Amino acid sequence: MAERRSTEGPRVPSNYKTEGLHSAALTEKVAGLMSLSAAVIFLVRLQIAPLTDTTTIAASLICVIMFAVYLSIKREWSTGISGVLLICSWLVALLLGAAFTNGANSPIMVLAPVTPLMAAVLRGKDWGWYSSIAICLGIAIYGALEQRGYFPGRSGAELELNLYEFWLVLSVLVGALVGHHMAIENDKLANTLREHARIDYLTKIPNRMAINEALANAANDARRGQQWLSVMMIDIDHFKLFNDVNGHAAGDECLKKVAAALANALHRPYDFVGRYGGEEFTVILPRTDPDGARIVAEALRNSILGLGLSYRGRGKEPVTITIGLASAPGALDGHGEKLLKEADAALYAGKEYGRNRVIPSVLDQSGNMISESMSS
Repeated sequence: MAERRSTEGPRVPSNYKTEGLHSAALTEKVAGLMSLSAAVIFLVRLQIAPLTDTTTIAASLICVIMFAVYLSIKREWSTGISGVLLICSWLVALLLGAAFTNGANSPIMVLAPVTPLMAAVLRGKDWGWYSSIAICLGIAIYGALEQRGYFPGRSGAELELNLYEFWLVLSVLVGALVGHHMAIENDKLANTLREHARIDYLTKIPNRMAINEALANAANDARRGQQWLSVMMIDIDHFKLFNDVNGHAAGDECLKKVAAALANALHRPYDFVGRYGGEEFTVILPRTDPDGARIVAEALRNSILGLGLSYRGRGKEPVTITIGLASAPGALDGHGEKLLKEADAALYAGKEYGRNRVIPSVLDQSGNMISESMSS
């Protein structure tokens, strides 16, 4: 029985979306810049104060911490958590340096408002607020210690000290707010760029890069659930002739209409269609057995016939497509590219048989051909 209209299963959406991931390269560059800055500050401090001076000790600790973080990110020892590691390490260095050098009145605290901004850009708006909360707690603790004489007060005036801490906290929160909005805009821009990088400019459907990713995801899902996966390679018949007779502008319009017809003929949200290149398209049907895929393939072929496109100069002959179809259970142990190659081979067999037809092939889980037939 054809397995076709299930509403559950692996989701490979037709309007392909990507996850918002932050650049590891940016994290590495920021870590390198911070490590270099810390080293320069330490060397300058060493020229004006002995190594036993508390400020010099704080500068050396920050220098060591930031260099260790940069080395960890550079050598990829902290892959996956590099951004978190950098932010947390900087917070520790910032608060530790302040503890050694006059608490909330430490010169290093002028960098406090920049910290949530940096955290938001590297890891998103939530981390901007997390870091601002940590800094504000540190300022509150240092203020309490200053009141008890652990740090020299600012000009010895309690009111002036409180006002200084108030403006410092306010500046940190403003930095977090600015970082919040910057992170939102950065995510929107990054998602737009990633989506455009995977969308074919002409037909507005996913391109070959998106096809490869969707096929890998669908094959892995089929392997985990031991479900059928069907893949089609579709070619517009005699498309070169269509371009020669009607012109390339008409050829572009033909590609757009065919792409839209293929996309509209797929009804499940996780069915996928993309432009493989030129006049070739790829369709991925998760959780679809050979019988169900054959029905969909015929529906796709008929949808193109229903467009009413024709080759001028060759009578009323309509524009048609040839479909190579390959189905396998478990998606060949996650190797979806093998299924795509079988669909491509079936497509070329269809061209040899006369075009305007569906050539289905069924493989077992090891990749051996079970059956191959011709449909017109």
